Amino acid sequence: MTKAFSGKELTKGDICGLAAYVEFGAGLVAGYGATLMFLGINQMLALAGVPAPQLHLLEIAIAQAPAILFMRGSNMGPQASWALNGMLGMLT
Repeated sequence: MTKAFSGKELTKGDICGLAAYVEFGAGLVAGYGATLMFLGINQMLALAGVPAPQLHLLEIAIAQAPAILFMRGSNMGPQASWALNGMLGMLT
């Protein structure tokens, strides 16, 4: 839960809807990946910021997310890569 959350416990309604994802992964034989999901983003504020990035509305909407989910993991196998991704999606 973030400071923007105003309840006692998260509910499905708090986290469903627009979500922003930031993923990082790297590997060379062994790999590691991490994902941050900003959940329950104000959809109208975020989508209004997409065509006008100079207004920073998307950043404001992400900062007001009521919850953040952090996931990480490792893997083994033939690989040589690294990546950093940012995405918007929906959680239903």
